[in-house]
Amino acid sequence: MKIITLNPREIKAVIFDFDGTICDSLKVKAEAFGEVYSKYGKDISSQVIDYHNNNLGVPREIKFKYFQKEIVNESYSIEKINELSDIFSKLVVKKVIEAPFIEGAKEFLSIYHDRYDLYISSATPQKELERIINAKGISKFFMTINGSPEKKDEHIRKIMRSKNFRKEETVFIGDANQDKEAAEITGVHFIGVGMNNFSEDTLKLENLIALNDFIQSRLLS
Repeated sequence: MKIITLNPREIKAVIFDFDGTICDSLKVKAEAFGEVYSKYGKDISSQVIDYHNNNLGVPREIKFKYFQKEIVNESYSIEKINELSDIFSKLVVKKVIEAPFIEGAKEFLSIYHDRYDLYISSATPQKELERIINAKGISKFFMTINGSPEKKDEHIRKIMRSKNFRKEETVFIGDANQDKEAAEITGVHFIGVGMNNFSEDTLKLENLIALNDFIQSRLLS
């Protein structure tokens, strides 16, 4: 059982993953990866989707290198990876913009952006991420928006340096094991959201409605 050491009164910086944490876009992206490889048949597409779903939070360039080398046994040159990434981006951007928010996400951001410094840390390419967040009308809630090619642990360190946040003042909120790993590498708090099968030592909440309830219960206690 998780022993809760996180005190919302001590937190100053809240860092969110995006897909699956703020935006309900995991299915959209999984389907797009499958579509990129649809010409190889259903079996290959299924392998691609399975790998993606088991490696949430990993930059798409790394995934495409794996797909090319391990699944279809074809070129994984920089040029080829960039080509595949461009195809993927064209498939997903509009769909992610149109995807609904995770339950309670927009309300949480609206309520807490005045209490905490809020940030985004995502494996989505920087310019694409900014375009999506601007189009969804939530950029005003965040101090900075951080995407790839920087890694999530690099985002966390950069955010902490920007205002001298201490580890105990910083929490990362995400839906993937890679999010938890980034928090562990940097020593900050972590809260898992969604349906991922996190280890028992993880503080896990269903969605951002539950996150709001968690914070309020401790602020009022």
